[in-house]
Formats: sequence, structure tokens, C-alpha cells
Amino acid sequence: MPAIRSVSLRCALLAILIYIPACPPALAGVVNLVSQTRFVSVSTQGVPGLAVPPADQRQDAPDFGAFNGSVTLSFPPGTEDTVTQQSTLTLTADGAVFDAHGRMRNGPSQNSLNGTTHFQVAFDLTAPAPFLLTYNGQIGDPRFPTLDSFVPGSFTGPGAPGALAGDPQTINPTSILTFSGTLQPGRHELLAEVQAIGQGSFDLNLTIGGASAVPLPPALWASLTVLPILAWRVRPRRVRVAGPV
Repeated sequence: MPAIRSVSLRCALLAILIYIPACPPALAGVVNLVSQTRFVSVSTQGVPGLAVPPADQRQDAPDFGAFNGSVTLSFPPGTEDTVTQQSTLTLTADGAVFDAHGRMRNGPSQNSLNGTTHFQVAFDLTAPAPFLLTYNGQIGDPRFPTLDSFVPGSFTGPGAPGALAGDPQTINPTSILTFSGTLQPGRHELLAEVQAIGQGSFDLNLTIGGASAVPLPPALWASLTVLPILAWRVRPRRVRVAGPV
């Protein structure tokens, strides 16, 4: 039954070719965002010796989109504070990239108000994934540079490092901490916050997953090995036409 066999082989070949593009990446949707709290604020509350009416400014990120927040309070003759944050929560085919930078700046007189820049995101991880995290946080008073100090962050969840604090014996305000490893499935939370009457900043970047190709399932690899054979078996054949007798 050559005709039936040829049709069967063609169907098998077609099924494999259809299955290849239909295979989803093994780590697609590995990171699912759960919640976020990102804001910048500045206020007169708790500032010693400040003889101005109570005031405050605050800006919040409304959703998971890019956040470019900036608030300022200014009182003559030179009391001023500006608090900013630029942060993004980017999902990729095999993970995510979270990037955040917060700043608190004083005016020329260096008279400070009470500022806060806050970054917090929670997410669920559905499969093990490698990660790389860099972090720095610091606060200080420009009038007294020797009092500057490092501000820890935190990264919690299965496989996460926990406190982003470094060695208390060697840490300094400009230290950039690097963490890497493999996160496990479950709920994770990343937090960075700088709050002070003075200047401060934080910088963090978390990359989950990688750019490597996603391996195909073993069963599909086995099927691909027979493609050349199938292609040869179903190749067009010449049909002989009997001539006149």
C-alpha cells in the first residue's frame, strides 16, 4: 500500500512541523507581578527648628508601568528638598528586570526637609531561575560628610539573600553589593527605601532569568532526528507512463 504509507508519513511530518512553533518557551511567564508600592514624598514633619507652615508633597506609581516621580518643597530664604525616583518593572520571556534609582537633594543652603523615596515590589516565581542583583543605599548630611551611612535593602523569598546589608565591618556608604544564585518558586519581595532629613539615594538592578535559548522537550528532539528520513521517504517519485503498444 505505497499510497497509504506516503500519506501517513506526510501527516507525521506535518504534525512535527506544526508542533515546533506551538511549543511555548519553558520559562514563559516565570515571573508574575503581584503588587507594587513606589512613591516619593517630602514634608516639613519632624524637621527641628523649622518655622514654616506644615506642608507635604507625595507622588505614587499608579500601576506596574514605568515610574518617574519627582516632588519638591521650597521655603525662602533657602530651605528646599527635591525627591525623585525612576523605576521600571520589565517582564521578559524567561524572567524579569527590575531597575530603580531614588534620590533626595537639598537646595544651595543645604537646609533639609523630611524626604522619602520608596520602592517595593512583590512577585510570584513559577519555576527556578537564576538571578543577579546589584544594590547601594546611602544617606547623609552634606554639611557633615563623615556621618554618611549605608542603608540596607531587602530581597526575601525562596533562594533570595534576605537583607542587602553587607559586612558591617567593611561596608561603607558607597559600597555596591552584588548577589547571585538561583531563586526557587514562591512569593518574593524586593524593597529599597531611603528616608532622611538630609540627602540620600539608592540604586538597584535585579535581573531574573537569562538570554540563553530555551531547550526543546526531549520527545521533540527525538522526533526531529527522523525528519531527514521522513523527507526522503515522501520525496516526489517519477511516474512511468506506458507507451503505445
